[in-house]
Amino acid sequence: MSVEMAVAGAVVLGALITWLQTKIKLRVTRADGKTSFDFELQKDQTDNSVIKDVTNSVKSLLIGG
Repeated sequence: MSVEMAVAGAVVLGALITWLQTKIKLRVTRADGKTSFDFELQKDQTDNSVIKDVTNSVKSLLIGG
């Protein structure tokens, strides 16, 4: 496997981990004929074990172990 494919895989894994940890809240309220929107994004901190697992996976792809 080429280095470019391993790096691309690492980027995809990082994006997937980030997306799965993102919470989206959307609230629509209507009062007096007016509509208001509240939009909130929250991302929890990534657990150290997840980062370590992803790092080890990328390392094994690059080294071939």
